[in-house]
Amino acid sequence: MAKAKQKRVLKKINKLWRTGKYWEWLRLVEQEGLVAAQAPQWQEAWQNLSRRALRLPNHLEEFWERLPKLKNIPDNPDIVFIRLLQDFLDDEAVRPEIGSLTGLSPAAQLLRDKILAWSWDSGQDKKIDRIIKVLVNQPEKVTGRTFTELNKLLKTAPLSESLQSLSKDINQIRKFNAKAAVIRNWVGLTDQELKMLDNRLDRVARSLTPALREVLLYPFIYQAVQLFERLVDREVFDELAHLAAVMPFIFSQAAGPQAEDIKNRCRQLAGEIGTEAEVDDYLKQALSQDLEAKIAVLGKVRLALRALNPSGKLIRRFYNLYERVMDEIGDRQGQLAPRERFDLMQVMDPLIYGDLDWLMDDPEALRFFLNRVLNSGCGGVLISTLALLTGERTANQPLKQKAWANLRNLPYPGDNELIRILDDFEQIIFPNVRLVKDLIELYPTEVGLRSLLFERLGAELKMFLLTSAMGLKFEKSASINQSLKKVLQQTVQKFKQDLAELEDYEEVVVLKDLAECFSEGYLTTQGYRALFQKVYNRLPSFDDLIFQIDRYFPDIRGIGHDFDELFLNMAAGDWLDKQEELLFQFILEHHDDLRNASLESIELVVDRFCHPEFMHPNGLNFFLQLGSCLEERVKNGEAAAMALQNRIINLLLEYRQIRATRRKSTR
Repeated sequence: MAKAKQKRVLKKINKLWRTGKYWEWLRLVEQEGLVAAQAPQWQEAWQNLSRRALRLPNHLEEFWERLPKLKNIPDNPDIVFIRLLQDFLDDEAVRPEIGSLTGLSPAAQLLRDKILAWSWDSGQDKKIDRIIKVLVNQPEKVTGRTFTELNKLLKTAPLSESLQSLSKDINQIRKFNAKAAVIRNWVGLTDQELKMLDNRLDRVARSLTPALREVLLYPFIYQAVQLFERLVDREVFDELAHLAAVMPFIFSQAAGPQAEDIKNRCRQLAGEIGTEAEVDDYLKQALSQDLEAKIAVLGKVRLALRALNPSGKLIRRFYNLYERVMDEIGDRQGQLAPRERFDLMQVMDPLIYGDLDWLMDDPEALRFFLNRVLNSGCGGVLISTLALLTGERTANQPLKQKAWANLRNLPYPGDNELIRILDDFEQIIFPNVRLVKDLIELYPTEVGLRSLLFERLGAELKMFLLTSAMGLKFEKSASINQSLKKVLQQTVQKFKQDLAELEDYEEVVVLKDLAECFSEGYLTTQGYRALFQKVYNRLPSFDDLIFQIDRYFPDIRGIGHDFDELFLNMAAGDWLDKQEELLFQFILEHHDDLRNASLESIELVVDRFCHPEFMHPNGLNFFLQLGSCLEERVKNGEAAAMALQNRIINLLLEYRQIRATRRKSTR
């Protein structure tokens, strides 16, 4: 090969590798006869592809589709398993061959175990066929139970996770066309709920193959189309334009290739207000109009504010009109029957709650506005709960008492609604964590609420500590870092003070440990070591440490969407890796405890740490000792330890092979 061409090829190969296009990389390396020269990366590429295939169905299908186009295929256990898996779906005769495979990765082992435990009878085919027909031919009849039944029949991960999500989401989207929504011409969900629903469906869609996506999401698209057609028939184009902006994925699926054109046309037909000056004039004129006209103006201005970057003056004018509307509704309450007052509150509560975005950063303005809403009789569960927390935060007893009285007369809103309020207004709760005490005392019979609230506070604190550590790392100015450290320390100090009011609850222990060990307000190496020692000293056995330590670690899965989550994963990667390394070091220092540990906790240690990145000399020696320890337990009659011992041996042999291959390639 000419030098110039060789240079071009190598440049292209390196680019494909850097961008993670492993299939294209393998094909080019094979075409150019460079498999031997690129042996370590060739092995790594296959390892990455097999790992992906074992996690997501669309990657598995891609693996099966692309594999026949390549000639050089390694015979490592995971790839053999993936190939056999394709045969298994057509013919169960390969079951014994799958069962005899050794040296599988943890993900492959988990999937293999599920497959071997999978019992199938011909009746299941008929049941699945019946459900598919309902999904495709009777989408209006699909409920959460439909997806739950399908999940029970299939029992396949990670499809199971998607079906569980869809079983909850279908019940939400059916509210689009519920009787109350049709009569009152509303959607049945708040903007926040719509956004979250849209994000979840988008996420599920990307995890499915095209054929599955078309079938499983069809009932959702059907419900959306029914709503959109109703809004068009009634010429409610402003609401249609708004929904297109709030739930872009659902709208694009329902409208098809012309989604953008339809969205623009709706905006034109709605006569959207374009500039801040136009919105300002519109609000001024509305003040002299009747109540019904004012409410219509609020709806139109709401859409405009979301499209603009409104000034503080415009936002104040918007809420001035809102307060006028609340006062006029309050004046009419005496003319309404009790049932009518309740229905009005049910309609207005989520609408008003969805319009609080611009008051989030001003507790006093929020307190004043919430008081007007409660006085008007429009405050339901959402507004009253927020008013209860705001009243406690701002030490406003009258507001708190009104909210408390309201909530005592309303049914329990459900765990999800309360957590949603904490998520939407987290800046009110954190670090003022004592506020959750009111919710615990308000609903003493809700046994799961307390642990749920403490889990949420723990997630907030862990994310605060993680993002603070990331911020200090990225900030290059020493003076800014010094100021930031002071603020972070004060925040955690306030958090610790509030925890004193929650001392009576046993769930507070995780929060106390974190606040004490990371009193600086950000993650540190010393803090982690102190945390491990504190937990270790308190718990009765080493097993408990292994089982409970993840309660103290940040979990960033699912907190963002698309590139936001990807960026957070990448940015947080150093600290997440660091915490694993520090935990491993702590286990190395206490390795003698594993001699008497349960096989379950030893297996968790192997799953977590028996990987190349932990195979430094100390780590390698640790796993060799662990294997010897298990051998002794087998000799002493603990037969169940043999499988785990063999697994460690296979993993160590696999690591030895990888090292040998890398050494050869660097000579």
